[in-house]
Amino acid sequence: MAGDGAFALQITMSLRKGSGTIGVRGTLLLCLTIGIASWFGIELTKEAGRIASFWPANGILLAIILLQPLSRWPQLLAAGYIGNVIADLYIGDSVSLALLLSACNSFEVLLAATCIRRDPRASEENLLNFPTLIRLGAYGLLLAPIATALLAATILHLHVGADIAGVFVIWMPGDALGIALLTPLILQYRRGFKLLPRSISERALTIAMLVLVIGINLFVFTQSHYHLLFLIPPILMLAAFQSGFYGTTTAVAISGVIALTFTVYGFGPVGASVDYTIREKIGLIQLFVASLVFMSYPAATTLVLRQKLMREKASNERRYKFLLDNTNDIIFERNADQRLTFVSPAVTRILGWGIDEAVNMIGRDFIHPADLHKLDTPFETDPDGFERRRVDVRYRRKDGHYIWTELSSQIIRDPDTRDFKGTVGTLRDISAQKAAEADRDRAFRELQKVADADGLTGLANRRCFDLTLANEIRRSARSNLPLSLMMIDADHFKNYNDALGHFAGDNCLRQIATAVANCATRPGDLVARYGGEEFAVILPDTMQQGAAAMADRIKSAIRDTGLPHPDSISSYVTVSMGIATISGGALNAEQLIQRADSALYLAKKNGRDRWEMLAETMQEETARTTAPAKLANAHH
Repeated sequence: MAGDGAFALQITMSLRKGSGTIGVRGTLLLCLTIGIASWFGIELTKEAGRIASFWPANGILLAIILLQPLSRWPQLLAAGYIGNVIADLYIGDSVSLALLLSACNSFEVLLAATCIRRDPRASEENLLNFPTLIRLGAYGLLLAPIATALLAATILHLHVGADIAGVFVIWMPGDALGIALLTPLILQYRRGFKLLPRSISERALTIAMLVLVIGINLFVFTQSHYHLLFLIPPILMLAAFQSGFYGTTTAVAISGVIALTFTVYGFGPVGASVDYTIREKIGLIQLFVASLVFMSYPAATTLVLRQKLMREKASNERRYKFLLDNTNDIIFERNADQRLTFVSPAVTRILGWGIDEAVNMIGRDFIHPADLHKLDTPFETDPDGFERRRVDVRYRRKDGHYIWTELSSQIIRDPDTRDFKGTVGTLRDISAQKAAEADRDRAFRELQKVADADGLTGLANRRCFDLTLANEIRRSARSNLPLSLMMIDADHFKNYNDALGHFAGDNCLRQIATAVANCATRPGDLVARYGGEEFAVILPDTMQQGAAAMADRIKSAIRDTGLPHPDSISSYVTVSMGIATISGGALNAEQLIQRADSALYLAKKNGRDRWEMLAETMQEETARTTAPAKLANAHH
C-alpha cells in the first residue's frame, strides 16, 4: 500500500507543474497506480475471507478526477477502469466479471465526482469548512458507495448467485473508508501544502509527529496483549495541532491503513482476538477507523478555522492600529460619565497631550469656555437610526493655545435597555479651514467695502446710501425715533472747475468729503457722495436741533479747510445744506430726499453758505443763518 501512496503523490505532484492537467505519461501512471491499489484491496479481501475491509483505488481516482477539468474525465476514468480490470484478471476473475466489477468502481467514482461538481456550494479543494466536509461525506461516503454496492450486489447475484444483502454489507464500508482516508489527503496535498516547513524546528516537529503516528500505530497493532487503541486519538489531535488539516488527513490515513491491514492479517488487539469471527473483526476495525475519521476531521477543521480567525484578528488589529496611528483625526470613546476610555495617538500630534494625560480628563476640560454651550446641542437621529451630532469648537492644546476643531459624536446605547452608555466620535483639526474662511470673509468685506465706496472720495456711494436710508426709515418706523437727512452741495462748483480745472475740482471734493466725514462720527451716521458735487448725511436718532448743530459744525469745518475759490463772493469754498427730519417713519425714502432737496434749494436761493431745515410739514419751514449765540444751546 505504500507504493500506492507514492504513485498517487507522484501524480498529484505532476498536477502542480505546468498547466495542472495530466498528460499521456500521467495517465499511464494513474492506470498503474489504480491497478496496484485494486490488487492490494483484493488481497486484503481474500485474506479477510472475501470481506472488503478497505478499497483504496476509488479514493485515489476520485481525488485525481476532482482535480481535473470535465474534458479530462473520460480519459482518467478509462485509465482507472483499465487498471481495475487488469487487477481483477491478475487475481483470476473471469473476463466478464472483471469488466462488470471494474465498471461498478468507475460508476462509483463518476457518481461521487459528478454530485460534488454539480453542487455549486461544494469545493473540491476547500475542505476547511463544515458544509464542504458534510457534502463530501454525503456524496463520497454514503450516496456513491451505497448505489455502487447495490449495483455490484445485483450483478454478482445475477452472475454467480451471490446474496444481495451479504454483498452490500461487504462492499459498501470498504469503498467508503477508501474514499474517507485517501481523497482528503490527496486533495489537501494538491492545495500546495509543503510537508516540510521552512524553519528547521518546524521540519523537525513535523517529521517527529509523523514518526510518532507511525510508531504509536505499529506499537498498538503489532501486539495483542494490551488493548491500546485509546492511544491513537490523542496522537491524531497532536497532528492537527502541529500540521493542521493536512497533518490530520495524513495521520488518519496512516492510522487507518495500519489498523485495517494488520487486523486483516491477524495482528493487533482486534485481529488477534479469538472472541470474534473474521467478519466481526473486520466490522469492529472498520467502525474504529470510521470513528477516527468522524472525530478527527471536524476537530481539525475547527482548530484550523480557529487558527485562521486568530491570524485574521491579529492582522486586523495590526491594520487598525496602523490606521489609528496614522489617521489625521483623533478617535475617542467616552463612558456615561464623559471620561475618555479610549483616545487615538493623534491626540498627541494634534493637541500635544499624551494618551495617559488625555484619558484622565473629561471632554469639557479641553473646550474653550465660550464654546461650552455648543455641547448642549441636541443629537439628531439619522435615517439609519444613529444619534449623531457635529459642532465646531475650540480645543485647548497642551501649550495653552486653542485650535478650531470639528467634533463629531455618536451616542452608544445598550442594545437591550437602550440606556445611555457613552459616546464615540472623532475630532478633526480645522484650523486651516477656519483661517481660510476668515480670509475669505475678510476679502468679502473688503470687496463689499469697495462695492459700497465712492471711487473719488472713499465715502459711501449712492447704492450704499439708498440701502442705508431705506433701512433707517424702517427702523425709525419700528422704534418711533427721529431720523434726519442732510443734503450738501458745493457752492459755485462749476465755476471752480472751469477756473482751476478738473484735477483741482476732484481735490476739492475730497477735502469736502473728509471734512464732513470728520464731523459725522457716530457709529450710525453715514456720509455718502450723492452725485457730482453733492453729498448726503444720514443721522439716525437725531432731532432737528441735533441736525442743526451738525450743519453748523460741517459749515465751520468746510470754512477751516481754507480752500480758495476764484469765482465766489466769499473767496473760498463754501457749501449749502438742506435738512429734513422725520419721526416714526412719516415719509418714505423718496419723500425724505425730496424734502431735504427742497431745503437745499431754499439755502441756495437765500444766498448759499448756509443751511435750511424743513420740518415734517412744509408749512413749518424755518430759515436759520449762522448765529453762534442763537445756537449755543443746540446739541447733537
